Amino acid sequence: ADCSVEGCQPIGKLAQQTNESISCFIEEFDQWNAGQRFEGPEFVERLKVFRKTVRPSSAVEQETWAKAIGLVDSEIHYVLIRAKMTLKSNQGVTVKEDVLSTLEDFLEQQKAQAPIGMRAIMHAVPFDWVWLVTSLGLVEGLFVGFAICFPIAFMVLLFATRNIVMAFVAVLNVICIVGSVLGYCYMAGWSLGAGECVAGIIVIGLSVDYVIHLGHMYLEASHMGLETREDRFTFALSTMGSTVVAGAATTFFAALVMQFCQVMLLTVVYSVVYSMFCFMAMLYMMGPQGNFGDITWVLEKLDSDQQQNDHDAQSNCWLSMAEELKCTWAQVERCCAAVNEEAVARCVAGRVAGALLLLTFHRRFSNISTV
Repeated sequence: ADCSVEGCQPIGKLAQQTNESISCFIEEFDQWNAGQRFEGPEFVERLKVFRKTVRPSSAVEQETWAKAIGLVDSEIHYVLIRAKMTLKSNQGVTVKEDVLSTLEDFLEQQKAQAPIGMRAIMHAVPFDWVWLVTSLGLVEGLFVGFAICFPIAFMVLLFATRNIVMAFVAVLNVICIVGSVLGYCYMAGWSLGAGECVAGIIVIGLSVDYVIHLGHMYLEASHMGLETREDRFTFALSTMGSTVVAGAATTFFAALVMQFCQVMLLTVVYSVVYSMFCFMAMLYMMGPQGNFGDITWVLEKLDSDQQQNDHDAQSNCWLSMAEELKCTWAQVERCCAAVNEEAVARCVAGRVAGALLLLTFHRRFSNISTV
């Protein structure tokens, strides 16, 4: 069958076009019968002998045709045709997906042309098709991970630096680093596979490291009395620049030991380049100075509102208890008015105890309300 997708090139066919690459019993069965035609039970008996005694000429078949021809109780239940595909092993997800779609279209055409009893056509590849489903799941998980990681990274940077401008510039550089690493992989001809998908998520964590260190020192300069961008820029590079370069060097040599881990090497290189030359340049031109972009006052306001809400809730609680106590005292008074003289002593004692209890709650409530 013709195949025009990338995975079938340069041959342009689904299967390799050599005698050793395709195994179909019917051609060798005709040769074994010297061109004679058999039908009915005689055909089945000849086929039984053929599947047990004749050795397949194709390299993709086993020693006999026993597994390729499924005879059960003198009936043919299935026939297995083996072929070597033009698709090479260890190809990318998109390449294999295109070949699989072409193969399925070809089989659907064969089903439409086959007799009714021979339309149960299916195909199987030992590993690639099974792993393709896993790879597609990993690719989908990669982009879902991007959609989750970048907003979370922004929030973490925002609360760590407490400056919205710094968090925005840092996340923008992280996005550029990740895009550059994956873009290099694409330009190098690497298709998205399991390794690339796992590395894509790891790259985000590695790319944040140098940016956040330089950004932290830029903001820390305000505690040293440095308010302008130029002074903060100089302070950040002089205190943290050498540390970033040293950290990049150790990670770089660690990647060399790990059999030239290319993704990690690329991440380190791009992280240093972007953090030292892009991130710091952006801070020099548009970085926060003074209290610009600071969200500390927002956090303090939220904390103050929470404390006020807690105080109001506690005050309402004491008010409710006082109202309940007043209702109870009114019931005691009505009870004492209804009883005879023998219960006067008990009623007086109850009123005295209630008065003391009401006085205690009133004093505590008065102290709370004046806070």
